[in-house]
Amino acid sequence: MKQQLIQDQRQILTPLLVQQMEILTLPLPELREKLLEEAERNPLIRLENPLPSPEKRVVRRQSLPTAPDFVFENQTEHQSLLDHVLEQIHFFGWNEKEEAIGVLLLTSLDQHGFFRQDIRSLIEGTEYTVEEVEQVRKKLMRLDPEGLGSQGVLEFLLFQAEEQFGKESLEVRILQQTADLLEKKQYSQIAKRFRVSLDEVEEAVKNLSELKPTPVTGWGETAMVVIPEAFVEVNGEDIAIRLNEYYIPEVRLDQYYISLYEEGKLPKEDKKFLRSNLSSAKQLIENLESRKEIVYKVIHAILSHQKEFFTKGPQYQKPLRLRDIAEEVEIHESTVSRVVKDKYIQVGGKIIPLKQFFSSSVRTATEEEVSSKGIQDMIANIIAQEDKTDPLSDEQIMSILQNKGIKVSRRTIAKYRGILGIPPAHARRVER
Repeated sequence: MKQQLIQDQRQILTPLLVQQMEILTLPLPELREKLLEEAERNPLIRLENPLPSPEKRVVRRQSLPTAPDFVFENQTEHQSLLDHVLEQIHFFGWNEKEEAIGVLLLTSLDQHGFFRQDIRSLIEGTEYTVEEVEQVRKKLMRLDPEGLGSQGVLEFLLFQAEEQFGKESLEVRILQQTADLLEKKQYSQIAKRFRVSLDEVEEAVKNLSELKPTPVTGWGETAMVVIPEAFVEVNGEDIAIRLNEYYIPEVRLDQYYISLYEEGKLPKEDKKFLRSNLSSAKQLIENLESRKEIVYKVIHAILSHQKEFFTKGPQYQKPLRLRDIAEEVEIHESTVSRVVKDKYIQVGGKIIPLKQFFSSSVRTATEEEVSSKGIQDMIANIIAQEDKTDPLSDEQIMSILQNKGIKVSRRTIAKYRGILGIPPAHARRVER
């Protein structure tokens, strides 16, 4: 049997590179958890600046132009709450507009899963209506965990009571008509009001006490936390980026153990232990610095490409590919993908996912490229301004866009209208 020499080129992932890729991929909440674990495991790692609690440093999410994939921190389950809800949304076939509104609602809930904001302030800067958001909120409440998006404890209890005991039950009537008496435990007054026995009221109260207190019960108290990677300040034409260095502690080497190691008086096994942990600690510090540098460069490159998005509005978003950023920053496309995955920036009061800035393009009559999201914004604006008694057909919208130098087919208009959740002209018509 002849021996053959086969040349095989493959990438060898060293432990240093594996950890570097992991740290680059982790969003800040998960990176914080990793640092805590490393500090517990490695005596040479010292975390400076105490970690802020989620309650003090949580950044509440507000209205977004669009709302793609968000990831919620969840310390008690392997699957995030958002992933769990999105699986159901996809299964039940929500259209893209309903899904976007659903995620917008999800990212506006408090830590207990309640929606306590004013809908009008939530949709400011979007094309959504109060009616559309309220309709999606009601659909959201019927997913698991049930009641997510309830506007308070009373609505959540009432929702559960209707599902479990029926709309005509004593439990529901107590919540609807005598919630004030229930809170004061004036059960005899409730019995008198509904002309039932005290035992019946006490049984109904017992049933109500067994309902869940919050929609996210069992999902952990920090299930609704999102932390931005960077803060972006827009002042006229100037855009400034500031990395979020408040949430992650500084990793230092513990000088006490360093001195023990350098003295050389330790037993061989102890010295070997310290040498190994010293190497791991230095590797971690190096990878954290690398992460910081790469994340900043990628965000800076994205913002440079999408400057008009920030200075003029979402409709000016340009087409952008991962490859464009990779070439500019001089890193691999897969590295850019890791950076933008589950990462967010805060612009004013809004949290925006980095993924939002990437989209395909449509070529205009003047050979310029406009992002598909930009075209969708234009279609939404055109329809928003139409005469509701004589709404525009897809062909008329196509003509309007062509007059603006944007050549798209009627089929493309229909596709984008469907993505936006906008019905055809005949369904939009309003009688005089």
